Amino acid sequence: MEVNLLARSSGGDPYTVAFRLADGILTIGCDCRAAVFGLACKHRLALAAGDRRMLFDPTATDDLELAAGWAQSSELPALLDKVEEAERAVEAAKRVVKDIKRQIGRQMVAGLEPLDGHEA
Repeated sequence: MEVNLLARSSGGDPYTVAFRLADGILTIGCDCRAAVFGLACKHRLALAAGDRRMLFDPTATDDLELAAGWAQSSELPALLDKVEEAERAVEAAKRVVKDIKRQIGRQMVAGLEPLDGHEA
């Protein structure tokens, strides 16, 4: 089975997002530049999530629901959860780095102690 949806683009011309379900395996393609280079483009992600705002043709909601249902029944939601978890870890690490840099800045002004065995 195949469902082709037109996705909105920032340039005005729609992109085609193709959902193909064959032998229980779902593939989702898009003809945008990001997808052509193997990235998870916003068009595929939004339509796989059932986001109607991404539809170029607002009357294609039945096809969108069918395709999004396939996506939600696949491993995609678990993979997206992993991305979200990793993004949270990255943000936490950035906060740690920022705090350490502040500490370094304060210590540089207040004075840095010599390491054991090293005299200034």
